[in-house]
Amino acid sequence: MTTIARTEADFAGRFRLGAVLGSGAEATVYRATDLSTGRPAAVKIFRKPAEGSLQRREVLIQSRIRHRHIVALTGHGGSAAGPGQTDYAALELVEGRSLRAVLSSGAADPALAAAWLRCLLKALMHIHARGIVHHDIKPSNILIPHTPDGQVSGEAKLADFGIATSSAVPSASSGSGTAHYMSPEQAAGAEAGTAGDIYSLGLVALECLTGSRPFPGTPLESMVARTLRPPQVPATVDRRWARLITAMTTLDPAERATARQALRLLRRALPPA
Repeated sequence: MTTIARTEADFAGRFRLGAVLGSGAEATVYRATDLSTGRPAAVKIFRKPAEGSLQRREVLIQSRIRHRHIVALTGHGGSAAGPGQTDYAALELVEGRSLRAVLSSGAADPALAAAWLRCLLKALMHIHARGIVHHDIKPSNILIPHTPDGQVSGEAKLADFGIATSSAVPSASSGSGTAHYMSPEQAAGAEAGTAGDIYSLGLVALECLTGSRPFPGTPLESMVARTLRPPQVPATVDRRWARLITAMTTLDPAERATARQALRLLRRALPPA
């Protein structure tokens, strides 16, 4: 197991590591400087380098994606532990906050929520057309850049393809997701496709408007609830939003809007200001 100290000056002969931006079971993400360019970067250092592992597939999948609303992979590398093993991924550094952090202060302005949703639906259109399913759409995997004066912008970027699947990268896993944002089919243990991403994004959109999770409670309670009923859209939510969220969160995945259809509904009902 490779451990990288936060105080280590250089990593992989290319990066100077700084503060920890985030940490999970699979990896730690550092703010860094790319010594070859002098530019800032985010370096995701995996805990267990192994050929054919989740992190290896993550890099293979994300290396096939180039989209302005998806955090870009700018490089990756292996350690001396063995050829071809992926120890780190260099990513675009997004100066801003996660949507989870933004929503910690309450519901978002509907105009901002609409702008974020447009960005994210475009991102899903892009990956779904390429046979890629994210499987873990949630506020903490969505980054909101700051404006030059430090305010929350109307841009949004999809991050973390750690459990994504792709028709081009064989995998025995269909992605497990996060309990409070899983689609009904994921919660029931069935294989989830692109419609699962749409459902999860619908829950995120509703949370943006209300400031609370549509299915609260313990992870188990939340998972069971969504297999029994669609999310309840409060009467305080504009009816145009309600129609869109209903189209994205129908229980039957075959009846859910696609990313393209949802974007069309959004443009018709909530045109850009």
